[in-house]
Amino acid sequence: MKIAVIGAGAVGCVAGALLHEKGHAVTLISRDPRQVRAINHNGLSIDGVAGGRNYVIYAARALEFIPDLALIAVKTHDMESACGQMKGMGNFPALTMQNGMMADEIAGEILGRERIVSAVVMFGATYREPGHVTYNFPGGLVIGKAFGHDGDGIVKKVGKILSTAFEVHVAGNIQAVHRAKLILNLNNAVACILGKDLQEAFSEDGVSSLGLSLMREAWDVFEAAGMEMADLPDLPLEKLKSLLHAPADIGPKIYGNIMRGLSHLPLPGSVLQSVMRGRASEVDYLNGEVVREAEEAGRKARLNGKAVELVKETERTNKYLSVDEMLRRFGL
Repeated sequence: MKIAVIGAGAVGCVAGALLHEKGHAVTLISRDPRQVRAINHNGLSIDGVAGGRNYVIYAARALEFIPDLALIAVKTHDMESACGQMKGMGNFPALTMQNGMMADEIAGEILGRERIVSAVVMFGATYREPGHVTYNFPGGLVIGKAFGHDGDGIVKKVGKILSTAFEVHVAGNIQAVHRAKLILNLNNAVACILGKDLQEAFSEDGVSSLGLSLMREAWDVFEAAGMEMADLPDLPLEKLKSLLHAPADIGPKIYGNIMRGLSHLPLPGSVLQSVMRGRASEVDYLNGEVVREAEEAGRKARLNGKAVELVKETERTNKYLSVDEMLRRFGL
């Protein structure tokens, strides 16, 4: 199959490499000329889960062919430009791979809702430098029709392609799965504010307690708004709920252990990765989504609102806070 991966960052590179390894004709599309040059001249180097590998794979600055499938792996704030280059090129299926809830709406508006398959990414990856990414931890994909039912079988078709390289789960309500995953992604903001890898950031109980509070606030907002959530692979909704509502002397220790065990290699998280590269982060589509949903439900999401504020401050100043200062700024 001819597969275009729009966005050759950490997630896009790992996904593209794994599909390439299974015999698909993969092209990585990146707006960064350094990334394109590095991959085309030296190959794509991936370390981490599977050890060190170098993939001879083609990269380009723009999509110049009609693929059988497009994986859209840019951040949500780059969705409009990513989808714009595919508009009018055909009716091939497009797989969104973003955190948060808004990417499907943007893609559907530009490309047409009927061709959008939505994915929740369960593996972890980190961009290191041009031509080099880390595959931090394995995990499959949860996919589903972004809008309506899969009457035309597009999810089945896409799932068949993806299952050559990933464990694929099909969800009847993919947006409910996105909400549950969004809760887990909220703490990318905390690592960014501290300027630390997730493992280091959550080595202190106070930080883990804040993390649980951010997640619990989102859970309460979604419940109050009547917004359904769903199980994630290896994380049933009831287990997540139990963690969020564990006693204050137990929950942070459990959560800290989980975060420290994510990867044996540094895992900065998506928000800090963007800031370290001098780019705008996706915080508006993570913690900011919780704030918007809270406002629509007539509620407040004070902690997630503060997280957005502090991440944007970090983007402007390129300065990180100490743990004590961060907790003080959150009013804790």
